[in-house]
Amino acid sequence: MLRKTIHYTEYFGITAKEVPFEDLDAYGDTKLFLDPHAIRIISGTEPYRSRAVDSIDTFLHCLTTRVLSHEKDSGDLLSHISEPKETHLGLVCTGHSGHAGSDFIAQQIWLALTTDLEALLKVGVLKHLEDLPLFVNGIDRDITSDITTRVIFDVLADFTHDCCSKYPELNQHGTITLAKDVWDPIQRKWVERSYKLPAIDGMPFVLIPKGWCRKQLLGSARRFFQIGSMGYIQQKQSRYDGVGKLLKPTKKMLKKQYSGSVRNTNVSATSTALGDNANIVEEFWKYVDEYYKAHIVKAA
Repeated sequence: MLRKTIHYTEYFGITAKEVPFEDLDAYGDTKLFLDPHAIRIISGTEPYRSRAVDSIDTFLHCLTTRVLSHEKDSGDLLSHISEPKETHLGLVCTGHSGHAGSDFIAQQIWLALTTDLEALLKVGVLKHLEDLPLFVNGIDRDITSDITTRVIFDVLADFTHDCCSKYPELNQHGTITLAKDVWDPIQRKWVERSYKLPAIDGMPFVLIPKGWCRKQLLGSARRFFQIGSMGYIQQKQSRYDGVGKLLKPTKKMLKKQYSGSVRNTNVSATSTALGDNANIVEEFWKYVDEYYKAHIVKAA
């Protein structure tokens, strides 16, 4: 028997027609994911947006610096990316206490950055957190959402506190003081802080600004494969015949040719394109941003 979804506004008795936060399932995980690129380009959520972007950018910068310094491991940087329990986001069907973002994922990220992706880091092609899902095996929407949440948790906690001031109903079931290791973009390290958060059935939670979550990431490995990698390879393999007609292989043909790992193809195509002075990662994000403005923002 399907359980009826009870959203935050219903659970807390908030009658406002519009709220600035994602109105998620109070008793389980909603199949939505924090998207770092959506946060980067969305408008109307200041000052939280700029603070969140600063957090995710300084985090990746510190990680990149450590990689390029040829450190043996990531130190403390990747030791805090386990799945947060306070967002009610993700793929868990019952409850909200999944087990993604483990030490194994941290090892996968570090291994990828120090091997296949080190060359792309050196030339500045990989410069944002949202670039990782394009190239690192095992990093998809769920893991990306978990990492993003952990890195911007301080921002989410402050947003939640401000919402509680505007909607006092959020505090009616009590509050809980939660100690959490959070990323400090000024000190550029993880620090422990305490937060007074609203609770549902004795469990603390944080609110997410509206528009920061999506069912699918704006930039996924497969989308980059189809638009960035295949687009470049298609152009690379195009030739003119004897009468000046451009012969271009179809993407369907190319997908059969490149039927192996999507992410491996993304790495090789990006690296090859650099030799032609082409940055297909940058071009891909330009395409994503234009699509977002034309189809998603306009339709909202």
